[in-house]
Amino acid sequence: MVRNETLDRICTAAIIFGFLNFMAFWLIAVTIGGDAINGQMTDGRFYLYNHGVLTEVSEPVFRYSYAHAISVWVTLPVSVLAGLIQRWGRRV
Repeated sequence: MVRNETLDRICTAAIIFGFLNFMAFWLIAVTIGGDAINGQMTDGRFYLYNHGVLTEVSEPVFRYSYAHAISVWVTLPVSVLAGLIQRWGRRV
């Protein structure tokens, strides 16, 4: 099998983007007090959750945190798959 340079570049970009997206999520979650996936909405108030501590935030921050967490669920598996594709391509 001939190694496809375009596929290799796409895979490398996916790996880098997945890693950077995860790191951004982690750094932002630490900074704002947790994440919305584990947080809660109660009586019109929005809380992020981090290791047993709830932090009240505005609705836009809560929604951002939720969307960013979902994006990590997408980009992380894609980056792992891209790494596997690269590895399999180099074995030949």
